[in-house]
Amino acid sequence: MSYLDALVHGVSTSTQTGLIPTNFAVFSRLGQVILAGIMLLGNGVLITLAPVVTRLYYWHKFSNQHSRSDEYFALWQLLIIVPSYYCFFVGLGWIVLGVYAASAPDALDLMDKNSNNPAWWGLYHSMSAFGNCGYSTFADSMVQWQTQPLPLIVMSILILVGNTAFPLMMRLIVYTLWRVPFLKRSKHVYRYLLDHPRRCYTHLFPAPETRWLLVLLLFLNSVEFLFELILDWDNAAYLQLNAGYKLVNMYFQAIAIRTAGFNSVDLTKLSSAILWLYVGMMYISASPVAITVRYTGQAKNQSRDDSIEAASRAPHKKNTVGSQVQNVFVKHFVCVFLAILFISMIEEVPLAVDPNYSLFKIIFEVVSAYGTVGLSLGYGSNPTSFLGVLSGGSKLVLSFMMILGKHRNLPDSIDTAVTVPKELLFEETDLDEIEVLSESDGDDATQRQRYRDHSHRGHHRHRHEADKKKTKRSSRHVEEDIEESEERKRPGPENEKREVSGEEESEGEDEEGSQFDTGEEDIELGRRNRW
Repeated sequence: MSYLDALVHGVSTSTQTGLIPTNFAVFSRLGQVILAGIMLLGNGVLITLAPVVTRLYYWHKFSNQHSRSDEYFALWQLLIIVPSYYCFFVGLGWIVLGVYAASAPDALDLMDKNSNNPAWWGLYHSMSAFGNCGYSTFADSMVQWQTQPLPLIVMSILILVGNTAFPLMMRLIVYTLWRVPFLKRSKHVYRYLLDHPRRCYTHLFPAPETRWLLVLLLFLNSVEFLFELILDWDNAAYLQLNAGYKLVNMYFQAIAIRTAGFNSVDLTKLSSAILWLYVGMMYISASPVAITVRYTGQAKNQSRDDSIEAASRAPHKKNTVGSQVQNVFVKHFVCVFLAILFISMIEEVPLAVDPNYSLFKIIFEVVSAYGTVGLSLGYGSNPTSFLGVLSGGSKLVLSFMMILGKHRNLPDSIDTAVTVPKELLFEETDLDEIEVLSESDGDDATQRQRYRDHSHRGHHRHRHEADKKKTKRSSRHVEEDIEESEERKRPGPENEKREVSGEEESEGEDEEGSQFDTGEEDIELGRRNRW
């Protein structure tokens, strides 16, 4: 294997894409373990903990134990819930798949035929399915398992809970913990997570957005499943299967095609209409989750800015679901087009002479890389992705598209669940109190009135501190004047000169003092007008 292919394997695994430049089934056990470790580090569920850990670090660094609020304890709960969520589903999938592969006669035959260990096969496919990576220890993915429904159903569930259904499961878990009677001590923490989900976690949404995401998930999967039934029921790819197996495989295809990259049938035998539908679904990929992350994050920031009536009156950028759809889908469309163009230019000669090369395969591969799906039409009987037969320049372009597609699902840097709370960095200022006011319930008019009242209190507090300093300075000046008056009582020509010069200086100070008082009154008047 060349260094370039090793690089592509690393990029494909870390981005959870699954495009393979070489036959992964013949990898040594050590090589598979290394890629499994990279797969673990790049897992989309575990990556969401990075902002949580960062915020907890700053909380420990800048605050004391008495100032820790419900948000602090909510972050700690997330640090327990998310890893437990990963371990539970991956562990359960490992047990079910491993036990089935070690006990079912047909599964044992496949293990022997492909020189696989049941325990390792179960663990690797559980991790790969949960991470939506698409890597399989079998050369043809899940095609050999098309007559065994249990592995297909288990892996489809892992695919859902590890990606598109993850935000739904998170809210369900938090709600369940909030309703559990014996967790009364943490009840207020779970209530805080339900009331302020986007303040604590990027993939925990308010109830309306969660319902919207559920409806969209069911709609997209149902549309794909129905098109499979209508267009490919009698297709050659399903011809050898009975009705029950057809339904199971079509269901698995509908779940796996959009994000995971597993396939249980030969894609080259499917109809052209279904393949174009696959292209559209791969381009959408996990975008509904990304759209919800960006929409709820920006809505949170805009409501905060409106509640504190920022001094700058510049209008906010319009934040609607439509604007976020445009931002996610249109922003990188030019990059997808350029990637197709560059690869077509690089592969111009093979496209002209090799019948296994086609423009549609290039489009399919680029969209699969951008959607971090990993599905491929392959190259003849070659047990690799179509990427495996492309030249080095095309592989680099596709690697860039994998990285680009991975980053489109990340939240913006201004996301409240990513940024460090201002109250930790500016405890001595009014920013923390403004933050609390912005989180309070009530309409905008009530929040604005609270902000005005609070601003007046903060203004008077600063004036009071300034008056204290001024009083200290004036008392020091009085002591100096007393000492100077005592010296003046002493007879001598120097005192007479000092008295004359003192009278002149006092007159100058009176004039300057009157000017200073006038200037201070102007400043005070300006402050009142501003408030």
